[in-house]
Amino acid sequence: MNHPDPMREPGFELPDASDPGDVEVVRLQAQLSSALEELKQTRSELEAIQNSTIWRMSLAVRAPVMFILRLRHGWGGLPGRIARHGGWFGHLCEWWRDIQSYGWGYFGRVATYEHNPGPGSGDHDRNDYTAWKHRFSQTKPAATIPTDPSPLMSVVLPVYRPPLHLLQEAVASVLRQRYANWELCIADDASNDEQLTAYLHTLESQHANVHVIFRKTNGHISQCTNSALDLATGEFVVLLDQDDLLPEEALAEVVKCVAEHPDVGIIFSDEDRIVESGTRSLGAYFKPDFNYDLFMGHNMVSHLGVYRRSLLTAIGGFRRGVEGSQDYDVALRALERLRLDQVVHIPKVLYHWRAIQGSTALSQSEKTYTTTASYKALVDHLERTGVAAEVLPCRLLPNFHRIRYTLSSNMQRATVVLAFDYPVHQVRELITMLGTRAGARDTSFIWVTSQAVTAADIQTDPQSIAPTIQVVSAPPGGSALARVATALPLSDDPILAVLTMPFSEATDGWLDELARFAAQPRVGFVAPMVVDAADQIKLVDHGGILFTDNFRAVHAHKGLHIDHTGYAGRGALSQSFSALSPALLVVRRELINTALPLTSLFGDPLDFVDLCLEFRDRGLANVWTPEVELRFNDLRFAGRTNLFTSLPPLSARRTTWIQKWGPKPKDPAYNPNLSLDGDFSLNWRV
Repeated sequence: MNHPDPMREPGFELPDASDPGDVEVVRLQAQLSSALEELKQTRSELEAIQNSTIWRMSLAVRAPVMFILRLRHGWGGLPGRIARHGGWFGHLCEWWRDIQSYGWGYFGRVATYEHNPGPGSGDHDRNDYTAWKHRFSQTKPAATIPTDPSPLMSVVLPVYRPPLHLLQEAVASVLRQRYANWELCIADDASNDEQLTAYLHTLESQHANVHVIFRKTNGHISQCTNSALDLATGEFVVLLDQDDLLPEEALAEVVKCVAEHPDVGIIFSDEDRIVESGTRSLGAYFKPDFNYDLFMGHNMVSHLGVYRRSLLTAIGGFRRGVEGSQDYDVALRALERLRLDQVVHIPKVLYHWRAIQGSTALSQSEKTYTTTASYKALVDHLERTGVAAEVLPCRLLPNFHRIRYTLSSNMQRATVVLAFDYPVHQVRELITMLGTRAGARDTSFIWVTSQAVTAADIQTDPQSIAPTIQVVSAPPGGSALARVATALPLSDDPILAVLTMPFSEATDGWLDELARFAAQPRVGFVAPMVVDAADQIKLVDHGGILFTDNFRAVHAHKGLHIDHTGYAGRGALSQSFSALSPALLVVRRELINTALPLTSLFGDPLDFVDLCLEFRDRGLANVWTPEVELRFNDLRFAGRTNLFTSLPPLSARRTTWIQKWGPKPKDPAYNPNLSLDGDFSLNWRV
């Protein structure tokens, strides 16, 4: 008799060739395999050339030649790069910074790799996790093992008919832990496998801290995990799947985290994926600190997941009916009993997720039933917390989710403030476009400009637009924040949208969607995806802002194509950042009133970054959502590569910034294992 496998979907098999669509899939898979093999061969040939004596001896000749070629190749795009760096000074600072970081090796990379002399582009790809891990595995200090009385860690391991050798490897990874005060709690979900039963009996008899229970009936993953949980006596519960691995320092790092955060309720870490044999890594997920809005899109906690046992007991353990996303569901229910600061992230890989056939570690398409289960987990979470919203599939990642909040009737009016100077006819077109696509709401416009303009100059339809537009004079050279302060007394609408640059296109319903986020009491500012459409390639230009180094603030996802999902799907998922691009910000009027008077301390664009940080420190989330897209084609408004180029060295404004925020504000959205450039490649300067 065949028994269903509640732990894992049946292994992925090639489609039935009788289906024409599946035949096409098989053909494309074969083409892909062939192309990958050709790429591997080409890379080997290239490496052989680059390692040859003649190639190395020619470096002195190639370096100046390649420099000239690079200069010629990049001359056409130089104005745009200079604008993104904030001028010539910022551009030279970025170049000098790279030279300081890599020394003479920088020029060697220029000579070898025309387009990208940066880290990782010489000996390996910037995203080559295997090379990165090898390079830094010996340089990071291991966690200190506590000598005082320390918490008992209960590793909970549900099993059902696992490949025995993989289960043995999983158990061995627990036995090898550097931290000794642990217990392993195993529940077998009525596998009826004699070899497995014999192994588990032997394991329990040989290790006093290994406990095993054999369920008489198959209850599927949630009930099986609860049976293992019943064996646990530790203060914290560590979740482990039957075919995955824990690195030997995992529990030591968790215990260190507990010592630093005594009231922690949930601990999670970064994770990587390994091939079925365990001999090679496929890549890692370096996560931000806990990010509620990102968590609503997918289970960012996942692995390694550690819970205070009393918390799991209080919520009744794992729930039936959400098998496939039971870990997501339990995290959501546990979160409802915690403050957000009681969810702590360890920015280290403490879990190896094995990518075997049927596992979502291999592909999100491997477990379609998990999408249904995660949808139910989210809907139930929103109902329990009293939040009116619907759960929808993410546009580019249909197996992930987005939340569309319900907008109350008292939040239907909005004012759009244009805080910049621009030609009158183009502002007229901008207002028409934004007003037409704003969505179903009462929208008015205020243009604060230093130009000699009246409302009559920009009206195109006297009956529909003139009553909704006001034009206000501002002194030349004033900051955008000062212009917004001028506009505030002219409207009492509950939603305020601030534009500091012009756009050529906007998503239909752009303001409606952004207002749905902004109306949430827990939210500060909201910003959309801002796209550079100047050359029709359509790349993300302004995103959430990451503080990656001293006096370095960069736009996340900058340069990502709008049809790409980005690193770990983050380019397609709504999430919070410490600060957002001031290109377009939407906020509740009542919230901006609490920040009055609006005083320009740092100029553009850092005035609004400063305000974002103030909101963040008040416990508010500044949310970036790629579900709303606005495009521009004027390169003068391109996002700078580093926003701090607007604060010249030794300036009074830089001194004020240091006094208020220091050279690098703490940024929970940034993982130090990732690039300082905000492109989510690996950080080769760690």
